[in-house]
Amino acid sequence: MQSVVVDGMHNLFEGLVAYHCRVVLGIDTPDAEPVEEKPADPLQLAAAIKLFKKGPTRRTLGQFTLPVLKALCLMNNLPLPDTGGTVLRKSTLVDILVDSLVSCIYKSTISI
Repeated sequence: MQSVVVDGMHNLFEGLVAYHCRVVLGIDTPDAEPVEEKPADPLQLAAAIKLFKKGPTRRTLGQFTLPVLKALCLMNNLPLPDTGGTVLRKSTLVDILVDSLVSCIYKSTISI
Protein backbone atom coordinates (compact mmCIF):
# COMPACT_ATOMS: atom_id res chain seq x y z
CA MET A 1 0.00 0.00 0.00
CA GLN A 2 2.81 2.43 0.76
CA SER A 3 4.49 1.92 -2.62
CA VAL A 4 1.29 2.87 -4.49
CA VAL A 5 1.31 6.38 -2.98
CA VAL A 6 5.04 6.86 -3.63
CA ASP A 7 4.79 5.64 -7.23
CA GLY A 8 1.89 7.99 -7.94
CA MET A 9 3.75 10.97 -6.47
CA HIS A 10 6.88 9.97 -8.36
CA ASN A 11 5.01 9.85 -11.68
CA LEU A 12 3.34 13.21 -10.96
CA PHE A 13 6.71 14.78 -10.11
CA GLU A 14 8.34 13.41 -13.28
CA GLY A 15 5.50 14.84 -15.35
CA LEU A 16 5.86 18.28 -13.78
CA VAL A 17 9.62 18.28 -14.30
CA ALA A 18 9.25 17.20 -17.92
CA TYR A 19 6.65 19.91 -18.57
CA HIS A 20 8.78 22.56 -16.90
CA CYS A 21 11.88 21.62 -18.88
CA ARG A 22 10.15 21.38 -22.23
CA VAL A 23 7.61 24.21 -22.08
CA VAL A 24 8.68 26.70 -19.43
CA LEU A 25 12.43 26.55 -20.10
CA GLY A 26 11.86 26.07 -23.82
CA ILE A 27 14.27 23.19 -24.31
CA ASP A 28 12.17 21.57 -27.05
CA THR A 29 11.50 24.76 -29.02
CA PRO A 30 13.30 24.88 -32.36
CA ASP A 31 15.79 27.64 -33.08
CA ALA A 32 14.42 30.64 -34.90
CA GLU A 33 15.07 30.75 -38.61
CA PRO A 34 17.49 33.51 -39.56
CA VAL A 35 15.66 36.30 -41.32
CA GLU A 36 17.26 37.78 -44.40
CA GLU A 37 17.70 41.52 -44.19
CA LYS A 38 16.34 43.68 -46.94
CA PRO A 39 18.89 45.88 -48.67
CA ALA A 40 18.65 49.63 -48.29
CA ASP A 41 16.79 51.45 -51.06
CA PRO A 42 19.42 53.52 -52.94
CA LEU A 43 17.09 56.51 -53.39
CA GLN A 44 16.13 56.58 -49.72
CA LEU A 45 19.76 56.13 -48.71
CA ALA A 46 20.82 59.09 -50.86
CA ALA A 47 18.08 61.21 -49.28
CA ALA A 48 19.13 60.08 -45.80
CA ILE A 49 22.78 60.97 -46.46
CA LYS A 50 21.79 64.40 -47.73
CA LEU A 51 19.55 64.97 -44.69
CA PHE A 52 22.19 63.69 -42.27
CA LYS A 53 24.68 66.27 -43.53
CA LYS A 54 22.16 69.07 -42.85
CA GLY A 55 21.45 67.96 -39.28
CA PRO A 56 18.22 65.96 -39.01
CA THR A 57 15.80 65.64 -36.13
CA ARG A 58 14.56 62.38 -34.61
CA ARG A 59 11.31 62.78 -36.46
CA THR A 60 12.90 63.20 -39.90
CA LEU A 61 15.26 60.26 -39.34
CA GLY A 62 12.35 58.11 -38.17
CA GLN A 63 10.76 58.37 -41.60
CA PHE A 64 13.45 56.16 -43.13
CA THR A 65 13.37 52.37 -43.14
CA LEU A 66 15.45 50.20 -40.83
CA PRO A 67 17.91 49.08 -43.56
CA VAL A 68 18.53 52.72 -44.56
CA LEU A 69 19.20 53.75 -40.96
CA LYS A 70 21.52 50.77 -40.46
CA ALA A 71 23.44 51.66 -43.63
CA LEU A 72 23.68 55.27 -42.50
CA CYS A 73 25.17 54.16 -39.16
CA LEU A 74 27.70 51.92 -40.90
CA MET A 75 28.68 54.66 -43.36
CA ASN A 76 29.42 57.00 -40.44
CA ASN A 77 31.41 54.32 -38.55
CA LEU A 78 28.88 54.24 -35.72
CA PRO A 79 28.84 50.95 -33.80
CA LEU A 80 25.59 49.02 -33.88
CA PRO A 81 24.46 47.69 -30.49
CA ASP A 82 24.56 44.00 -29.70
CA THR A 83 20.91 43.03 -29.44
CA GLY A 84 21.52 39.54 -28.14
CA GLY A 85 19.39 37.88 -30.81
CA THR A 86 16.47 40.28 -30.53
CA VAL A 87 15.28 42.52 -33.33
CA LEU A 88 17.10 45.82 -33.76
CA ARG A 89 14.60 48.64 -33.38
CA LYS A 90 14.38 51.74 -35.53
CA SER A 91 14.28 54.00 -32.46
CA THR A 92 17.62 52.58 -31.30
CA LEU A 93 19.28 53.46 -34.61
CA VAL A 94 17.73 56.95 -34.59
CA ASP A 95 19.09 57.49 -31.07
CA ILE A 96 22.59 56.42 -32.18
CA LEU A 97 22.53 58.78 -35.16
CA VAL A 98 21.20 61.77 -33.21
CA ASP A 99 23.65 61.16 -30.35
CA SER A 100 26.54 61.12 -32.81
CA LEU A 101 25.42 64.47 -34.21
CA VAL A 102 25.10 65.96 -30.74
CA SER A 103 28.56 64.72 -29.74
CA CYS A 104 30.06 66.18 -32.97
CA ILE A 105 28.45 69.55 -32.26
CA TYR A 106 29.62 69.42 -28.65
CA LYS A 107 33.21 68.60 -29.69
CA SER A 108 33.27 71.42 -32.24
CA THR A 109 32.11 73.99 -29.65
CA ILE A 110 34.69 72.80 -27.12
CA SER A 111 37.61 73.12 -29.55
CA ILE A 112 36.91 76.81 -30.28
